[in-house]
Amino acid sequence: YEVVGENDAAEAMGLLERSDFDLVIADIRMPRYDGIELLRRAREKDPYMGVILITGYASLETAKNAVGEGAFGYLTKPLELDELKLVVARGIERRNVELERLRLLTELKVANETLQMKLIQLDALTSAGNLLATTVDLKEALTAILSLAIDVIGAKLGSVMILDPSKNELYIGASCGLEDSVVQNTRMKLGSSISGYVAKTGRPL
Repeated sequence: YEVVGENDAAEAMGLLERSDFDLVIADIRMPRYDGIELLRRAREKDPYMGVILITGYASLETAKNAVGEGAFGYLTKPLELDELKLVVARGIERRNVELERLRLLTELKVANETLQMKLIQLDALTSAGNLLATTVDLKEALTAILSLAIDVIGAKLGSVMILDPSKNELYIGASCGLEDSVVQNTRMKLGSSISGYVAKTGRPL
């Protein structure tokens, strides 16, 4: 293990704030700060940090306090080195298991969110297909499909640009959340801006 030691509890507090550790070993009785306070600070910074507390004044009350605050180990002096090694190894192992569990839960959450988004997109595509099959009015169909698309991506406004071949420019054929003046006055040359580029190249951007 890579070990950092401090003889002063206040300095240890500062070191704990500035650096990242997997495990802390501390005496319970120290000047200025006790081991329980160090334990609290460690757990506040990193809930998965292992903390082993040592005392020469063992009692049921201090043991309860240590365990209640989340200490992984509670050892009494004089220390048995083999016991300390074992507790340290188990503390590191438990931390690694907890971090791996957290990683897997995060991956599962992301996967579930991705799946949920895919389902929303499929529902939107199905609804869009039904609208195109049942709606005669183009503007009505475009507005409804645009509304579905906005909901899927979580946008606040959007528009569908339509190409006027005679003028080689785009105009807004349907919109959601745009002012009427913007809809009426917006014209874009084919190839200009994002919409014009997409219309000209046929590629999404």
